[in-house]
Formats: sequence, structure tokens, C-alpha cells
Amino acid sequence: MPATAPAPAPHAVMPTPEFVNRWRASDTPDPAAGSAVPSISVRVRNAAVAPPDRYGRLGVTARAMSFDRSRLENAAIGGTIAIEVPDAPGPYRFVFDRRQRQGDRLLLSAHLAEADPAYGLIVMLGRDMQATLSTPSGSYSIESVNGIPWLTSQRELSLLVNVAEPDYRIPAIHREQVQ
Repeated sequence: MPATAPAPAPHAVMPTPEFVNRWRASDTPDPAAGSAVPSISVRVRNAAVAPPDRYGRLGVTARAMSFDRSRLENAAIGGTIAIEVPDAPGPYRFVFDRRQRQGDRLLLSAHLAEADPAYGLIVMLGRDMQATLSTPSGSYSIESVNGIPWLTSQRELSLLVNVAEPDYRIPAIHREQVQ
């Protein structure tokens, strides 16, 4: 009689199909370790750090962020990260709920601890860092430029979809025909 594999524990991180060939069981942290991992803090850095020119050309306010990358790389499921964003009464606390490694990249996702779980955080760490977070006060992007992570509002970057408008782009050559 063939042996059946035990069902995964409810806390197990399961690979998505596109990651299944590179995912390793050793990338799944022990959930008990999550409570032992101190929370990570991401704070706005000294305002004297000048943002990269590309943000200025776009008219976007960029804020330099400060965090300990090694602690983020070692974040465990159940661990927390506190992130300061503009116009918020204090930092938002996210709880990590997913961790996947693909080659030299690490994908982390988390949900907002004290609010609707629809608010979330997705972080991709590799040579550089990319992150997207949504909070009750807005949606933000974090990207590293020259080793410094920069926080920008997705509204300022025009990355938010206005549901009152069609979600497609009309090539410039055809715009006058449509309007």
C-alpha cells in the first residue's frame, strides 16, 4: 500500500507553481521562531539625504527609509515589521504570513495587524529591494536606489487605478478618433 504524505500544517508556506522548482523546505522558518524574532522597524531617515533626481523630475516626494536588511532577510512567519508612513499617527505594524525564496531573491508578504487584512505588504529582496504596502492612510512603494530605500506615494506616482475611468490606454495616434 503506498504511503501518503502527511497534510501540511496550517502554518506551512506552500510554494506557488512558478516557484515550485526552486523552493526549498529549508526556506520555511519554524513558526515557533517567529515569536522569538524581534520586530523590525522601518523609519523615515534624516531629511538631509537628497532624493534621486528621477523623483524630482516626476514631481514626486521621496523619503529615505532606514532599516536593518539582515533582520528583514531573517524575518520569520509570525514576526512583525513596523513601518512609518507620512500622514499617519504612528507606525503601522504588519505580521509576516508568507516567505519564499527563489534563487537569490526573497519574497515576503505580511498583513496589517490591527486592521482589515486586505491591507498588506509585499517585499522582494535581492540585490536591491522593492516593496508595496497599503495602509488606511494610503498606498506606497519602496524601492532602493544606490543602496538607500525610498518611500513614495503610489498616488503621486500615478500607479493607482481610478475605478471611475476605463483601465486601458489609447495610443496617442488614435486618441482624437475616440474623443
